Amino acid sequence: MIRLIFVLFLSTFSFSYADNLIISETQETVPKKEEVAETIKDKPEPLKKEEKEVIPTKDDAPVKKVESDIFSIKTATLFIGIYQDGIKNYQVNNEGDRNVFSLAPSIVMNIALRLPNNLLLIPEFIYTYIPTEDSTIKKNLFNLRLDAAYDFNLSTLTLSNGKVKNFDLRLRVGTSLMIQTIGSEGGERTIQNGTEESTFFLPNKKSVSLNNTFDLGIDFTILSNFEIKLSSYTYQLFNGEKRSFSFGSYLGYRFEL
Repeated sequence: MIRLIFVLFLSTFSFSYADNLIISETQETVPKKEEVAETIKDKPEPLKKEEKEVIPTKDDAPVKKVESDIFSIKTATLFIGIYQDGIKNYQVNNEGDRNVFSLAPSIVMNIALRLPNNLLLIPEFIYTYIPTEDSTIKKNLFNLRLDAAYDFNLSTLTLSNGKVKNFDLRLRVGTSLMIQTIGSEGGERTIQNGTEESTFFLPNKKSVSLNNTFDLGIDFTILSNFEIKLSSYTYQLFNGEKRSFSFGSYLGYRFEL
């Protein structure tokens, strides 16, 4: 009887030990939630592609604006007008009268070249036919003028075709080379010289004289493209005895370029 009880005890212990051993071998270890989060946190991030530094090339760099308009033509103007040559500077008839106002027709052509800060450089050509009392005497004046000018833009009007019209005022200062030609058929003339009469011989060929003048002027536009030009010319500026003045007034049409 005692032997039977001992056998049953051993059998029970063996089965209990075997079950515990099987459970311990097959049971899967489940990590805790905190351990999973810590593991994910410590996991190294995947390597990203290396970002290269973008270096602007010469083509991408901002282009500095070049003042390409310098010395470009802003306007071209054609004038007709009247030139007054040397007021009271010479005798005009046998009675000894001196010139006060004479209608010497002129043609003027100029262009205005752009400079910085609203400045302009204006080369100009003027041809003047100077009438004389003697029809056999031919007198012409060629004027090569160069002025610097300041352009006051008074107002601007944009037309429907996109063109811009400027109403402006230009103050000018400069110098001229006056080329005067006198020609005749020769001979002699007796004219009043003060209280007496004197005989003067006329050249039988063309003569040329050169003078340099100091010039001032003002130009302003009216009625869109029309321009009025007033000019003064000072001969022998630094010689008080021989200094003389000439004036010109002109009406022209301006071409905006």
